[in-house]
Amino acid sequence: MSKQSKIITCFILTALFAGVVFYTVRQQRKTGQLSAAETVILFDAAHDAHAAAQLDASTKLFQEVIDRGSDRDSIRRAETHLAFDLAARNSEGDRARAAELYKKAILRIDYAPEWRATVVAALANMYISTQDDAVARDFVFTGELFRFFIKDGDLFSAKR
Repeated sequence: MSKQSKIITCFILTALFAGVVFYTVRQQRKTGQLSAAETVILFDAAHDAHAAAQLDASTKLFQEVIDRGSDRDSIRRAETHLAFDLAARNSEGDRARAAELYKKAILRIDYAPEWRATVVAALANMYISTQDDAVARDFVFTGELFRFFIKDGDLFSAKR
């Protein structure tokens, strides 16, 4: 391959790469999706609100990370932090939404087993923190997979 052919090939590849990057950024802007860096910055702001126990602000920001983010790790972490903050805030419908988010994370096979185990513990903590059988029955042991833990209405065995 001649030097001129190599230069032309490099130019074409560079132009294609630039076109793909430009198209991707443009599509993100059209859909309102955040870049990976913007997602991480928003997650950090949400985490700061979480650490300061500003649950209304943190839940709103974590939800925005989930809805508009493009960084998979930040989205994964935002889902479980949102669930934790919803369970802690415990306003109208928060426990049901928290349990739903926890269960969604537990069933995600693309999440690391260690992360999923941590989420199982957080879901169990929804019951443990209240010691309310209604929480276990109505939120923890419901849904596609989780309802099978209660056999013949035996909530005690399911909790163990």
